[in-house]
Amino acid sequence: MKNPFYDWDGVEIEELETDQNGKVKTYKNILYANHLVRPQKPFIFFSPFTTGDAPVAQTSLAEIALPIQDDINVAKRQILDNLRRMGNGQVYVDTDALPQEVIDAITNEPGLILMGKNLASENRIRREAAVQIPASHFSNLMDSVQAFDNVFGTHGALRGNADSETLGGQILNRNQNLSRVEQLTRELNRGVARLVDGLVQMMKMYYTEQKAFQYLGKDGSVEFLKFINDDIEDGVVINTKSGTPPVLDPVGRYNQAIQLWQLGALDPETLFERLEFADPKITAQKLAAWRAGQVVFESQIRQQEAQAGAEAPASTDVPEADGSAERDVETPNDAVQRGNDSLGGGGTAPLTNTPNM
Repeated sequence: MKNPFYDWDGVEIEELETDQNGKVKTYKNILYANHLVRPQKPFIFFSPFTTGDAPVAQTSLAEIALPIQDDINVAKRQILDNLRRMGNGQVYVDTDALPQEVIDAITNEPGLILMGKNLASENRIRREAAVQIPASHFSNLMDSVQAFDNVFGTHGALRGNADSETLGGQILNRNQNLSRVEQLTRELNRGVARLVDGLVQMMKMYYTEQKAFQYLGKDGSVEFLKFINDDIEDGVVINTKSGTPPVLDPVGRYNQAIQLWQLGALDPETLFERLEFADPKITAQKLAAWRAGQVVFESQIRQQEAQAGAEAPASTDVPEADGSAERDVETPNDAVQRGNDSLGGGGTAPLTNTPNM
């Protein structure tokens, strides 16, 4: 039978077209209420493996891991049996050392004290330690657990257990584990994309009357949308992406906002919004005004310093060493002379004016 969820007949409509000579022509056109380019069977198979000719694989991860899980159960039962039979210490008592009713009351109770004739002698009573469980039981169990994790690709990095002491090692382990999970995710995305295309196909065919929907908008507010099949454009493409970004706790959101602010990747108003200030816009305006005031204040300070430097004398009149005249320009020898005079020293040797050679 033909696919009942595909518009095969369409609706015939008349359209007008004007040619280059200005003549109006009438022609008939058939419109199909289809979103899909071609009809598809209304079945979606989620099967990440292709084995055999059937649409569904002949095996699955659960069936592959089932015998491995049986080995894990057997190994754990063997360990428990050994612990119960061989893991308890044993007490050997000479029948002449204690009465039978006391011997029957001996248990593994901590701090147990036994008293009897010649009981302190090792020949009359002794305690044997428990027999160690063979290490092969534990190695077999760990091998089975490792094989089980390899099938599903769920090692410690995905379970929150760090298999490596370094951050780089943890990242590598996580990326390796994601290879199997990514395969399953791609299969789920493919199926969800087909499901959404099928739902849009149904809307295109049967939403001939306007319908109203409610959905959660920004900040959790309830919004309404009116919709009809004519609102679906021809050739629309639906994209499917995996999941949503993880929701951070309040402290994580605050730290993320502060880090973005420190990197210069966030404006003040958005920063205060993420920090949940009462009025982020007003707070951002106050910050801008305070910064502008600081800039003006610093500018005024610099202008005052520059003006004070300009009003200071450009040079200091220092008398010559012999006191005969004053100079307009101070030489290094004059600076040394003034320093020694201020310290009570004898000063430098008198300078004599020598003609330029």
